[in-house]
Amino acid sequence: MVPHSWCWDCYRAYFRAGHHKRKGANNRRSIKWQADNRDKARIAARKWKSANRKRVVAYVKANYAEKASAVKEKVAAWRKANPEKVRTSNRNRRALRTAAGGQHTPEDIARLLVIQKRKCAYCRTLLDAKFHADHILPISKGGSNDRRNLQLTCVKCNLTKGNRHPIEHARLIGLLL
Repeated sequence: MVPHSWCWDCYRAYFRAGHHKRKGANNRRSIKWQADNRDKARIAARKWKSANRKRVVAYVKANYAEKASAVKEKVAAWRKANPEKVRTSNRNRRALRTAAGGQHTPEDIARLLVIQKRKCAYCRTLLDAKFHADHILPISKGGSNDRRNLQLTCVKCNLTKGNRHPIEHARLIGLLL
């Protein structure tokens, strides 16, 4: 028995009764239709959500209240296990906010580590886990967030450089006359 209208109460009752398990071919057809007609399915979902705004908000709040701590723990564990992905994502997000253009990936950073032989671009000391990805031409001076504008530096060298132009900084630290 399929409910006459898909309100949340009817939907829950339908699933509690196990009708969704007996649906079989209809369910497969529905999934296939949604995959084939992605735009139509999205439009229909948007219409239903806008017509049933209060129900949607109540459902989201109830689900969030139930799962918030588990989701936060899962996210925290992922962030701890993937620090370079988090840092890369943060750099890309900041660059997008300033309309700098360009993106890079954690793989690009790993490639730079190999190219630079795990040494700071300025002082040539070995980089530990707390190295910085420095924008050669700072974003504030018109540089991009592309991998070609990145170099890896130790924390001290990057903080010393700040947002100076690379030529100006090289002169200041005695690399250029």
